[in-house]
Amino acid sequence: MISRRAVSSAAALLLALGLAACANPSGIAPQAQLLDATALNLAAAEPAQPLATDWWLAFGDPQLDALIGQALAGNPNLRVAQAR
Repeated sequence: MISRRAVSSAAALLLALGLAACANPSGIAPQAQLLDATALNLAAAEPAQPLATDWWLAFGDPQLDALIGQALAGNPNLRVAQAR
């Protein structure tokens, strides 16, 4: 015997599939327009400053500091990259 929950789930699935099959995007015209680069005023943007090598200290979290310390101590690849 089929449970009531299975019947209601199947009915909901069939209803969703039926409604999705009726969707017709052919009458929808895109309304997005490209902006000209001069309209964005990109020349006025300030260049980003490079991150400090100890950027995580700004959060003031001792657990984060300990985790990053462990990661740096146990990863020779990071030490090699930092030496460059």
